[in-house]
Amino acid sequence: MNEILNLWSPIMVENQALNINFHPLQKHINRARLMDVLEEVNIQMLNSVGVDINMVIDHEHMHNQLQFLSGLGPRKAQKLIQKLKSRGKAINSRMEVYEQKILDKKCFMSSIGFIKVRVPLEKRHADSNEMHNIEYLDQTRIHLRQYDKMKEIAGYCVFQNQNKEDLDDMKKHQAILELLKNPDKLNQMVSLGQMNDQVKGIGQRDIEDLTKTTE
Repeated sequence: MNEILNLWSPIMVENQALNINFHPLQKHINRARLMDVLEEVNIQMLNSVGVDINMVIDHEHMHNQLQFLSGLGPRKAQKLIQKLKSRGKAINSRMEVYEQKILDKKCFMSSIGFIKVRVPLEKRHADSNEMHNIEYLDQTRIHLRQYDKMKEIAGYCVFQNQNKEDLDDMKKHQAILELLKNPDKLNQMVSLGQMNDQVKGIGQRDIEDLTKTTE
């Protein structure tokens, strides 16, 4: 996908992606209309997988991806790149993007569900003393607004015999990490209808993202 997006330009005469022949009748389509449709496809495809923000910033050939991120566009994407590169250090959490005013609130809320902040491999096995400082859901496409609900679901799935009131933040963190390591556990319970009440109001995409490992 990155190779295709690098062919893209918002200026039609410079947009090399329009020269790719996707269909034998493509030459009969108005180029402006074709550009609009392809741009929409680019947006859909990129947001369907999200972007690892630190990886993108560290690799210049990946910068072009950000203009297709929900809530951005070419100008805002370029400003985001400049701000992140000027920091000289990696983003450690999604909330840092907002707290450090890297994105304004409107752009942040529109795009943050597609911006992934990958937890380093060595921290995925953190002990209980530092686990509370790590937000494992930051490496998924689950939106911040759904974090509390997803943690409740994870806690119910992993600690089935405990009351909801007994699931503190530490256990919820442990539950999220457990499901990221063993996604089949939640998949099986959902498919068997054992969590119908718990997953009400949660989109299928969020369930799928929680059950996808990020190794």
